[in-house]
Amino acid sequence: MGCCSTKGAKMGMVPRASTSASTGLSPEERDRVIVLRLVRATLERNLHHAAKLDPYALVFWESASGCRKQISRTAVHVDGHLTPHWDHVCRGQRFKDSDTVEVQVWDSDLWWHGMYGKATVQVAELSELSACGGEVGRRGSMTSGFLHTLPLECNDEPAGSLVVHVLFMRSRDTDDEGPDVRMTLDPCMFESPVKRLGVSGGTAPFFGLHLRSPKPGQSPKHFVGKDLSHSCKEHAFYEETLATLRDENSGLVPLLSYTLEFAGVVSMEVEEHFPEPTSCVKDLLVMRNMRDGLCKLRLTDVKVGQITAQAGWHGKSRFHALKQAVLDGHTNSQSEGFRLEGFDGVPPVLSSMDPLLDIRLGGSKRNKLVRKAMRIMLQRFTACEMFVHFCDTHQEPADPGTDALGACLAPVEVGELALHEIVARLIGLAVACRRAPVPQKWLGSSVALGFDVGFLPNRVIGCEEEVRRKTLVHIFDWGRSELNTLERHNELTEEERQDRVRFWQMYVGGIDRLSWEAARAYRHRFSNAGQWRELQITLFDFDSMTSNDFIGRLVLPVEEMAETVLPMCASGREFTLTMSMTWRRFPVGSRLKGCWRVHIVKADGLPDKNGMAAGGGCDPFCEIIAVSADQRPLRLRQRSMVKVAESCPVWDEIFDLPVAAQPDALRKAMQAAVPDSMSNPIWADLLPPERSPTDAIDQALEAWTSWLDDRFAGMSPRYVKATPRGVGQQANTCALFSGRVDADAAEAPFGVSSTLQAPGPAAAGYGAEFLVDTVPAARLASACEEPQELEETSQVPVGDAGESGGAPPPRGRG
Repeated sequence: MGCCSTKGAKMGMVPRASTSASTGLSPEERDRVIVLRLVRATLERNLHHAAKLDPYALVFWESASGCRKQISRTAVHVDGHLTPHWDHVCRGQRFKDSDTVEVQVWDSDLWWHGMYGKATVQVAELSELSACGGEVGRRGSMTSGFLHTLPLECNDEPAGSLVVHVLFMRSRDTDDEGPDVRMTLDPCMFESPVKRLGVSGGTAPFFGLHLRSPKPGQSPKHFVGKDLSHSCKEHAFYEETLATLRDENSGLVPLLSYTLEFAGVVSMEVEEHFPEPTSCVKDLLVMRNMRDGLCKLRLTDVKVGQITAQAGWHGKSRFHALKQAVLDGHTNSQSEGFRLEGFDGVPPVLSSMDPLLDIRLGGSKRNKLVRKAMRIMLQRFTACEMFVHFCDTHQEPADPGTDALGACLAPVEVGELALHEIVARLIGLAVACRRAPVPQKWLGSSVALGFDVGFLPNRVIGCEEEVRRKTLVHIFDWGRSELNTLERHNELTEEERQDRVRFWQMYVGGIDRLSWEAARAYRHRFSNAGQWRELQITLFDFDSMTSNDFIGRLVLPVEEMAETVLPMCASGREFTLTMSMTWRRFPVGSRLKGCWRVHIVKADGLPDKNGMAAGGGCDPFCEIIAVSADQRPLRLRQRSMVKVAESCPVWDEIFDLPVAAQPDALRKAMQAAVPDSMSNPIWADLLPPERSPTDAIDQALEAWTSWLDDRFAGMSPRYVKATPRGVGQQANTCALFSGRVDADAAEAPFGVSSTLQAPGPAAAGYGAEFLVDTVPAARLASACEEPQELEETSQVPVGDAGESGGAPPPRGRG
């Protein structure tokens, strides 16, 4: 269950295009590569007059045959105005002297979007300058290059100038050390032209790819294309991942098995409709289409880490890093170590929560502003709130009715299976992070959680396997990430190693918290095998800019109740709520014994909460909390849709309170991910309900990470336990995180236990021992460049956050 995508041998099944056939370049020309770095621009006039420009640049490459494609796009320099600075490096291109480069400068603005000017130059001109002012570097390297100023023009009139750094290098394709790992695909594999798809939570556009001849196990929509001009650094990461997956001794295969399947790069003709309908050729990253085979995908993009940007890392400027740090500090990243960055296939309840409702904004630009405000609202969601909406199946998929349950699953059963599978895979991911031999620096990386809410599988024919197969847990978004290997880590300075350790602690802490939150959501939603004792129904007035206003509350026993009009009172005003409650039993063999169905019909005579300034009335919704009959009860929370400006809202929504057939489903999910899991945990302590005291949350997280560490230590003799300094007695060490290898450990056979001095979750205050995967002794010995220092042990500080140089992984409120 821990592995989500097929790797290794299957990747080799994708055919590669012949370079000479696809480009028409001679062997000498294929050995030359030009790299353009867009440094800055100087613009002569302000198109807005009343506001500052937000410039960005597009780079197009046109061959002598007339084939034109976009090769890169810079980031937007917000308020760059007349002197934008990008410092953007384009992907290297093999070239002929007759090829042409065109750079277009555009202005990105909320109200206006247009081209400021463009610069066009032939590669021959740049080659002549290179012959005078620079030299071609050796294979696989770049010279310092030279700066060249290009004039910008708009409608044949001067518009400014553009400073370009031009570098020449030789391709590694003809190097004696072996072929380049780049995977170039034949465009004939896919139907052309391709159309643009929607974008969620990011800026890089996606394009639908359709295989002409799918292989066994593939559908025509198996792959999707991502614009390479937006994701050059991500491309390099995927190529390194392919090479690492082929090396079984790298120690990273369990972790990288969670990445999306990557096939290579393909040049395709694409249809664009902005700013005007056009057709051009783009280089696309070809990766697994997560929507393939699904009717309707509900997908969350969870960005992991307290810090998602660092000045100077992968071209991030100090200003943009500071801006991102402010964003991180005002989102869930700071409190829980991750945030909800995007949400596709949102349930109707979340769609009804208008983040600009209090402003009552109208006009043609409202939809765009709502999308921006919705993204901010999602980023501030706690994990509990995120899973409330992610697991919401009371409206999607549509309920088939009681008579049809013998043939298909109910929506609540689909939700239970999907969350059960997600818990198992997230635990597997947390353990896989501990198996990495060296720390990684994955800034801004995300975890995708998803399942299909558009179908109800047949109850008789493999329904459980089908739901689990259509459940997704992947790690992705590598634009600001580095794939660190043992050899590369050995070449880092001590300061760089400490930097990797610091960010890896935050990443692992975020994954641990995410897996814990998923397990907690499953326990309180689907682990009650007894009786639900009471039902709390609370009416609120939805406010987008302030806290929701309380209207009234009902507390009822969970029992059969026909449709009834129940009186309520708030602030001296009486109103009513109409509802019913029935029991639904599921067929024998279901993982759920049945569920209580709470039907919220309508409310009448609700008090005015908006005030005269907002037009009066209220924007009501219901919050339903079911409490179990246990001594330390479970608490299941659900929400209804928001009814805007309705004093007599009609919801007509039915909520399910599931009762499990067996009480140990969560323990089985943990055992599926990690063998020999805990047999009798104190669930109330390990996974407490929402709004628990901070101390209870902290203790539960400590127990959870300690369990993950212990499970990893007991998985196999290949894995050994690291004793943090100050926790146990000092011992001979093999400090993989510092790049030094203990002499005795290097001579030991594969799998011999060694005590490692390495910081991890324990160093960040989690109270757990960090675990490091051993690697073959021969590989360790070959990774060291200074054998004369092998007997030294580089002691990496372990202890509080101050010693490790960074903030501890978050453990915020539940």
